[in-house]
Amino acid sequence: MSQRGNVIVVSVGDFTFSRAKEEEIYAFPSSYNRSAKKYIAFYRSAPTGAVTHFAEIEDVEENFEPEVKYKIIAFGDRVDEEATCFHLANFRELSEPVSSNGHGIQGIVYTTLKKLKNAEKVSEL
Repeated sequence: MSQRGNVIVVSVGDFTFSRAKEEEIYAFPSSYNRSAKKYIAFYRSAPTGAVTHFAEIEDVEENFEPEVKYKIIAFGDRVDEEATCFHLANFRELSEPVSSNGHGIQGIVYTTLKKLKNAEKVSEL
């Protein structure tokens, strides 16, 4: 999988995904060192097992203060760490989900918007 591109693909659970979709934010522990690109795409873990949506990264906020519930659920054992937040715009669904086909994403993948829109399987990103 490519380390270059204008899209960062992140693996998220249902809580983080719904927050991204509803509030147009994606917060994570600052120690994750995720490089902001032009877009962010969401690989939704089981039972979905696919990249289903993407959005533009409009702004990056360091030292973000998410609500306690967000940190507890989304940060796990890193709940005491500082947070970084990608503020999102134009959150939208891919015309066809990118299936994991048994090879999900843990962590992040960098790719291009063209590959994201044309891929059938995660391994093609």
